[in-house]
Amino acid sequence: MHACGQLELIKKHLDELHEGELSEINLKLKDIALKLQYTYNFVEIMTSCFELFMEGTINLSSFMMPITFYQLIESTKRGAFSIEVSSFVIASFLMSSIPSYFSDQLLEKGEDVSTALYTCGWERHYDKRERSTILLLLIRTSRPVALRTMFRTLCLDSLTDMFQRAYAIFNLMNAVLE
Repeated sequence: MHACGQLELIKKHLDELHEGELSEINLKLKDIALKLQYTYNFVEIMTSCFELFMEGTINLSSFMMPITFYQLIESTKRGAFSIEVSSFVIASFLMSSIPSYFSDQLLEKGEDVSTALYTCGWERHYDKRERSTILLLLIRTSRPVALRTMFRTLCLDSLTDMFQRAYAIFNLMNAVLE
């Protein structure tokens, strides 16, 4: 959420970029570039710290959710509701969904910043330094900012894939064990 807030601030600064003199515009661009670099570095540090944890959470949830859900269904068929098993299902759902949701928000904010950079009005100003700085920032924002695991980028699409795998495992367990 911190990175999303920083990207939103950068977007607001881009909206106010061409208010003032040429020297002020260049200072504003330098400030935007520094803030953008800070935000991208922050996301990279977060990704490197939690990369293995997020990969494990996504992959283990795709196996644990169907197993515990099947156990929950079987225990309710016998008339015993297990609060421990149901809380485990909910916890695995939340632990896999929350990072994917926030990473998807981060992807959207990164795209918004890239769009704001391109539509900031650079074509009306003929300063070569300003245009080259905006070009460099556009190149930097062309790579999406998001939380990544070892094998994929976390987003709602990867969460959907995980839920599809879990559902396939659940159906397979249900067909084999009944």
